Amino acid sequence: MAAIGSIIDGKYEILAELGRGGMSIVYLAMDRRLNKQWAIKEAKKKPGHESEIFELTPIAEANLLKNLNHDNIVRIVDIIDQGGTIYIVMDYVEGMSLEKEVQKGPSSPEDVVNWGAQLCDVLEYLHTRSPAIIYRDMKPANVQLSPDRQKIKLLDFGIAKTYKAQNTGDTYNLGTRGYAAPEQFDVNRQSDARTDIFSLGVTLRALLMGKTPNQAEFYDDIRKYNPAVSDGMVKVISKATDQNPENRYQTAADFRTALLHYHDKDDAVISFKKKKLRSFRALMVSAISFLLVGAILLPTAFVARGLDYNDYIEKKQYSEAINLLPSRSEAYYGMIKNGKDQKDIVDSFSGKDNIKKVSDDKERNDLCLSVVALSFNRDNQKAVMQKADSNNGVQYFYEILANLDESETITDSTDMADILDKTDNVYEKVGRIGLYYCSLYSTYTGVTGFKNAKKAESVKTQLKAIKKHVEDNRKSFERLEFDSDTMDYKSVKDVGMENAYDLVAALQNICVLDIRNNIIDYTNKYGETASAFMSSPEYTEFCDEILIEDDKGTKNDAEIDLKGRKTQGSSQSKKEGN
Repeated sequence: MAAIGSIIDGKYEILAELGRGGMSIVYLAMDRRLNKQWAIKEAKKKPGHESEIFELTPIAEANLLKNLNHDNIVRIVDIIDQGGTIYIVMDYVEGMSLEKEVQKGPSSPEDVVNWGAQLCDVLEYLHTRSPAIIYRDMKPANVQLSPDRQKIKLLDFGIAKTYKAQNTGDTYNLGTRGYAAPEQFDVNRQSDARTDIFSLGVTLRALLMGKTPNQAEFYDDIRKYNPAVSDGMVKVISKATDQNPENRYQTAADFRTALLHYHDKDDAVISFKKKKLRSFRALMVSAISFLLVGAILLPTAFVARGLDYNDYIEKKQYSEAINLLPSRSEAYYGMIKNGKDQKDIVDSFSGKDNIKKVSDDKERNDLCLSVVALSFNRDNQKAVMQKADSNNGVQYFYEILANLDESETITDSTDMADILDKTDNVYEKVGRIGLYYCSLYSTYTGVTGFKNAKKAESVKTQLKAIKKHVEDNRKSFERLEFDSDTMDYKSVKDVGMENAYDLVAALQNICVLDIRNNIIDYTNKYGETASAFMSSPEYTEFCDEILIEDDKGTKNDAEIDLKGRKTQGSSQSKKEGN
């Protein structure tokens, strides 16, 4: 056991104990070199009598975690081996565990859906690794809630396992009673993705009730303790926690969809739909009857149906559907997938701040990302970094992605290395990088932008910082993939974009080309002022140093053709500048 004030590995000072379990102790520590706080888990290499169980060793946990890259999973930054003890250095996540939230009493359905959807995202990520990773210990105590109560992080992978399809049962029956699925205690059954879905369902039930499985009241009707819970939510939780895995949601993605649309399962909604169907059938019968006597009421029935959101979707009247229910995402996706004109998309999405009303954070961010991608390779489309009041309005969508506080702004002088290092969410990183490019276009458009090498060098420094961060964190950007179901249209395929890394690389490289062209234009008109920079040794390396490498290893600006034009390379640019 590490003493408070002791130093681990010559640099981590133990400040306090954060918590302890059966196999480990977690401390708060300060990196005295970087002046940054970390969480350090201390554990024996071989935990007691179970020393031969590889799945229980802290080394196994560290090896598992270091290969994972997800916004809702803690990062491993260091592993220290000291004899019989191992120290795992990881992100220190501020806030409190959801266990504390349960102790406070019932949580609102809105909060539980938000947290549950994020946990479903984590589980879907784990279950789709190769081989699949089964977490096996989902419970409130293993989930940390941020101080703003919006974001969660999944902790403690001590008993996670990789799924082996050929196995008929688990080697060891592990999990927390009350939260663990029945199959975790059956030697003849192997835990799989549905095991985690069961435990997550129990976790969400605990949050909705403010009760734990070891309390008798836990098994009462949820609505007895939380009247805000609808019968639709009860049905979703009940399906997730069915004793038979075959009757549960089969994937975490299915569970997430059900959570986000739990109102669709409310008895009142179902009753209303049935009543509406009966009314429609009655109208059909009446219309046919009237037709027989010369009256024509059938068109009236269809006009009435046209007011319904789903009818608008079926008719591809997406703008009308968005205006009717801007909080739902189907119409936005339909407009994108069906290749509507970009101006129509921007007008419908941004008008009345419609897209800001989309209730699901991930869907809202994905939609904004889609609009940004739409800006590429369009006929007569100006640069993607234009200001919000110009023809593509893309800055508006960067601002939503960036999620800045009211007091925060991004300008051409912003320290991009600092702001990106402090940002965990990839959507926010893309938005903040995009806003920086917008600031360059706002500040440096025209010949007044680069009067001397000093200004150009300042911009170059920030672009190099963006390049370094994006390439160093490439996997996290690549994991944010464009959904082919929502972005399957020509303008994205033409430039070969598959994920956020491709998008940021294209943005950076276009930005570099346009900055260089501004310098060339300025030199041609006022050569005596800018020619010193254009002829300097630094300029010959200007583009290569800040272009982001693509999947083919391309760094040469001569190979970039995202805007339908070939460039001549930095040497030719220098020649033109002189």
